[in-house]
Amino acid sequence: MAIVAGTIALIGYCDYLAGADVSLLVVYLVPICFATWVVGKRFGLFAAILSLAVWTFSNELAAGSHAHSPFVSGWNIFSVFCVFVIVIVLLSSFELFLQELEARVEERTQEMRRLEKEILDISEQEQRRIGNDLHDTVCQMLAGTTIAMKILEGKLAAKKLPESADAKEIRSFIQKAIEMTRDMARGLSPISMSPEGLMDAFHQLAIRVTQRHDIFCALDYNDPLFIKDVATATHLYLITQEAVTNAVRHSKASHILICIKNDGQRIRIEVQDNGVGMPENLRSGGMGMRVMDHRAKLIGAELAVRRAEPTGTVVTCTLNLSSVKANTKPLAA
Repeated sequence: MAIVAGTIALIGYCDYLAGADVSLLVVYLVPICFATWVVGKRFGLFAAILSLAVWTFSNELAAGSHAHSPFVSGWNIFSVFCVFVIVIVLLSSFELFLQELEARVEERTQEMRRLEKEILDISEQEQRRIGNDLHDTVCQMLAGTTIAMKILEGKLAAKKLPESADAKEIRSFIQKAIEMTRDMARGLSPISMSPEGLMDAFHQLAIRVTQRHDIFCALDYNDPLFIKDVATATHLYLITQEAVTNAVRHSKASHILICIKNDGQRIRIEVQDNGVGMPENLRSGGMGMRVMDHRAKLIGAELAVRRAEPTGTVVTCTLNLSSVKANTKPLAA
């Protein structure tokens, strides 16, 4: 209000100095439009009335004895007021249109995000089902085949037949197939349905990286994470897994640390390595980084990548616990 009133008074003073022959009527639209756009239509009308009073007073003072007749002055005041009102109505309508447009865009954006989350949830549920089927059916069948091959190997060995060595080799192949199938099942369904499933998956991830690669991977945390929402837990695990995989493939590191910090208000998961650092294209626009960033946005988390000191890379995923509660769903049976 102070800005609008001061501006109108300044324009009125300039209008008085300009004299009756030069009108600054158009300039009064600046504070009127400002008042309408920032505050609202009613305050715009107040600014219009104030501008009209100042304009009339400054012109009467400037005209002096050459002032117009009351009828002409009244007509001018009425005409100017109508112009001001038309401008206020048009500006208010345009602002309302913009607000409705922004609300519609925001609604469509939220709908698109909801659909993306539903599609991703359905996809991960199907992956989880396939993983469970692989573990419960294919692995069990292969395990039974391994037992049968062991029995056959014993029978052939008892008869001192050379085919017993072939049977032993076939049994080793089946055992490797079981391990590969379990890895595939674990990759399709990494999180169990229990709240402790996320921490168990982190422990298994660190063990697998240490055993299969010439890299020591450790898990460090102050408090274990118990997240009931399987979808949120799965996103956190897959983000961490992708960060660890990038470190294994590109960093040439000898140590990888998965650090989990929970201060009661937010969860922060850091994956830090002591390597040469990820290439610039992976830190900014790689497919893995885009997928990680997309998963983080779906659960309301923030993803950041920075260089570690003195060497290496740190990938940080920060999630507020309020977002976890908002995303929490009942555990499936």
